[in-house]
Amino acid sequence: MEGFAAYPSAPNTIGHSIETAEHLLSKRQRKNSFKTWRTTSIPGEFLFSPIRKSIEECDFLLFDISYPNFNVIYEVGYAIGKRKPILPVINRTLEDAGKYLRYLGIFDTITFEEIENGDDIYNIVNSFSDNSKPISIDNEINQLQPVYILDTLRRGEVISRIFSSVKSARIGFRSFDPKEQPRLSAMEAIKEVSASSGVIIPLLGIGAEDHEMHNLRAAFLIGLAHGMEKEALIIQQGEDPVPLDYREFVSPINHPSDVANLIGDFALRAFAALQKSGDTSIGEPRSFLESLTLGSSAAENEYKSLHRYFVETHEYQRALRGEGRIVVGRKGSGKTAIFWRVRDRKRDDPNLIVLDLKPDGYQLRKFKEQVLKMMQEGTKEHTITAFWEYLLLLEICHKILEADRKKYLRDPELYERYMEISAQYRTDDYIQTGDFSERMSKLLSNIDQNFKSEFGNDDDIKLDQEKLTNLLHLHDVKSLKVAISNYMRSKDGIWILIDNVDKGWPPTGLQPDDILMVRTLVESTRKIEREFNREGFDCNSLIFIRNDVYELLVDNTADRGKEGLIEIDWTDREWLREVLRRRLVYSGADEKLRFDSIWRQICNPIIDAKDSSDYLIDMCLMRPRFLIQILEYCVSSAVNLKHEKIEVEDIKKGSYSFSLGLIDNFGYELRDVYSDAEDIIYAFIECDYILSYQEVRQRVIESGFREEQADNLISLLIWFSFFGVERGLNDVRYIYDTHYKMPLLVGGVEQDQLSKVTYIINPAFWPSLQIITE
Repeated sequence: MEGFAAYPSAPNTIGHSIETAEHLLSKRQRKNSFKTWRTTSIPGEFLFSPIRKSIEECDFLLFDISYPNFNVIYEVGYAIGKRKPILPVINRTLEDAGKYLRYLGIFDTITFEEIENGDDIYNIVNSFSDNSKPISIDNEINQLQPVYILDTLRRGEVISRIFSSVKSARIGFRSFDPKEQPRLSAMEAIKEVSASSGVIIPLLGIGAEDHEMHNLRAAFLIGLAHGMEKEALIIQQGEDPVPLDYREFVSPINHPSDVANLIGDFALRAFAALQKSGDTSIGEPRSFLESLTLGSSAAENEYKSLHRYFVETHEYQRALRGEGRIVVGRKGSGKTAIFWRVRDRKRDDPNLIVLDLKPDGYQLRKFKEQVLKMMQEGTKEHTITAFWEYLLLLEICHKILEADRKKYLRDPELYERYMEISAQYRTDDYIQTGDFSERMSKLLSNIDQNFKSEFGNDDDIKLDQEKLTNLLHLHDVKSLKVAISNYMRSKDGIWILIDNVDKGWPPTGLQPDDILMVRTLVESTRKIEREFNREGFDCNSLIFIRNDVYELLVDNTADRGKEGLIEIDWTDREWLREVLRRRLVYSGADEKLRFDSIWRQICNPIIDAKDSSDYLIDMCLMRPRFLIQILEYCVSSAVNLKHEKIEVEDIKKGSYSFSLGLIDNFGYELRDVYSDAEDIIYAFIECDYILSYQEVRQRVIESGFREEQADNLISLLIWFSFFGVERGLNDVRYIYDTHYKMPLLVGGVEQDQLSKVTYIINPAFWPSLQIITE
């Protein structure tokens, strides 16, 4: 054994303990050539140089993670990237030591030890050094989506520009989105970085929402990228201090417009790295679990490979046939997966024009800030509908010009119609901008500039419908429609697919204007469908919305039920098992085997006298994304502990990690529809799993809500599956068991029945809330 290095997270956290351990280890040094490394500063040398050297020369490393420290988290990532065994420790004698880990997620599936003194460190190092092995890194580069991006909880213009520029560079990418998955585990980060030819990491300034957790994730990812020698683009706007370990690698920007050049240079390096990459596996996988690839729990990160294991449900078939206009489902139910698969299937037909639009939440907020302020209250609905219609017509033109840019030169009949579209569309530089989000941003900026040039900076001016319409429309809408109709004589139809309209809501929750924007978008697609169908060609639209947002939408709509609805419900456990089976087969399992046979090969079949796959399904709230996430956590624990298959211990650890993330996830969902309810779940820490109405109501009121709010909040917790209802002996039902129909669950008119039922906390929340079950 050549040596180990210890890295404290803050002054005096484990310094004295390290000195004591060094004294004890020095006795062993004479016997086994054991030495310790201490990090010191060398004048005139980059601070990172001696740290990197000590990491690379050691056989294993001990890291103090008692408190959040960007440099230490970076060094953990760097050591893992260099395939060094690591041992994180927490000093339990310190106040709030390790508390931040509850929200971070990185160390959910990496074993760490708790220490109090030098003897503890000596004993840990003594035992760890004899059996230490590095964390496996064996993923090949993802050839279809080789770039990995760290997203932020709230997208501003810089982050929006990053995604737009990457799309414009035509680089396939994957991302970590904290809005969809609040916790980033170490195993997921390692898998994603090792499968990348390059990573893009924006740093957030002090004061930005979630800045500390985001920058800790960033530090870990940067360390991994540097350790694995990946191309890394680290972007920071502003002058906030950057941790010393990676300060020299940061690319500062003064304005969001600087992003495009940085991405352009990065893209060349990432492409070059991709060309050089062959098999980037490091060592031979020891087991099937180590080489297991479940795809991604987020469809955005696997849309190019989704066809290999996508489960074609009845809802998907209905969407493909155009039997509805709105696709609704819970977060994580598979809406976006259907979006991508319908898009790809329709794109296979060259005679269809297919729009796949995913508005950036930042652009929707920008619309509210720049355009809605101009409107008189009575003109809002009509004018926003007209704006959406105008924007969609522009996008149809853009897609036509893009799809047939080569074909029209070989088809004389098509040529004239194509040129007519081009003449109408190219009346300004809208077409010159990259992806949809960037084009929308350009359009909004033009509107804002035109407003200021005519009316100055007077924000109190409210425009009537005619003036506002003239301001919004930079093209002649009637001429656009005529040009599109003429062109579509040579085509079979148009499909308009719109996702992400329910992302990017403000931290204060949904406001009336947010619902108005969604409702007018729906109305604009209906209007376009109706007009084009009258012209004699098919036009279909699908808008993908969370069902809780949809409920708010229809509650504010006079003609409730008018829209054709496709509801995504996962009520059959066998379908969820099939989701896992197909991904396991894709990763190498025998496709001829049934799920149960494959499952027994990779997982202990029983936990707590229950089938282990049922145990995980009980935890997932009948959402495919959550089921994949739970299994990923379990696999991470098994791989980290060198288990040949997933054991009961791994299921318990995986369930706990998932449960912690679920609380954050539900907090965001609750905040969207009821801003004050974000933390309501914490009112039930350490309570019994079975509660009476009076007990539930009391906890809600004690958490700071008024008595008249209590029943609405209880209904909300039932709707979000936190509570189930006991219907009889061993008969507990949750909202997803009744297709999200509240009266079917509680047995009658909702508010009249709340006091008459017994409440069961969903098992998914038991581990994190330490629910009493005995």
